[in-house]
Amino acid sequence: MSSWRRRLSLVVKFQEKVGLDLLVHGEPERNDMVQYFSEQLNGFVFTQTAWVQSYGSRYAQSVSSKPMKGILSGPVTILNWFFPRGDVPHKLQLQQLALALRDEVLDLEKASISAIQVDKPAVREGLPPCHPDWDEYLQWPVDTFKLSTAGVSDAIETHSHFCYSDFGDIFPSIQRLDTDVISIKFSKSDMKLLHSFKQYGYSNQIGPGVYDIHSPHIPSEAEIIECLKTTLAIIPNHLMFINPDCGLKTRGWKEIDASLANLVAAAC
Repeated sequence: MSSWRRRLSLVVKFQEKVGLDLLVHGEPERNDMVQYFSEQLNGFVFTQTAWVQSYGSRYAQSVSSKPMKGILSGPVTILNWFFPRGDVPHKLQLQQLALALRDEVLDLEKASISAIQVDKPAVREGLPPCHPDWDEYLQWPVDTFKLSTAGVSDAIETHSHFCYSDFGDIFPSIQRLDTDVISIKFSKSDMKLLHSFKQYGYSNQIGPGVYDIHSPHIPSEAEIIECLKTTLAIIPNHLMFINPDCGLKTRGWKEIDASLANLVAAAC
């Protein structure tokens, strides 16, 4: 068994022990959230090759009976975090990226992955400087998300993730994604973010991060419960999807173990 498969198995077993309901494979083979995928495509220039993240997700489902979530970076995030060609329209480049992601999404479904997340943390930062150009730009994340994910069956749960953002500027586009679950960085923000979801009558599941993953502080069960009480005052219980702010790459194992154990206890 390769070293990354061993690490992957350890991460999956750890999540089972803690008691999480929806697992991820931990991405031990990943170098960067957009580079790992783009290095497998023609038209990108890099200094070395890397793994495609969904390979790990496919393998991870074989070592656990719990639902596994596959995670991919969305087309708009990939484009915004690179230096795209100036002689090819950005819209066309996004469509080609979405089609490539679509192949990965379909492979994840074939591997019995039950939830697929296409991340969009860079949508807001790519807004054109001139407001009249926003409408066309904000249609791209919607179209490319659907192009990437619409090929799977209705049984697959679709997810997306957004970092800190002024959702008031982009919320109609977020709503048109019609993803089953959207997770957002929330723990260090004010309640304005969640009020946007209530204001627009958002009716799908929402996962506001209940603790800050960038801090070494281990949130207690009581702290997480207090955060949940605040969010449940705005989000109905049946729409709440409890998760950390973002990925746990910056944290050590002891911090992760204690924090996730407290998260599960608070959720129960």
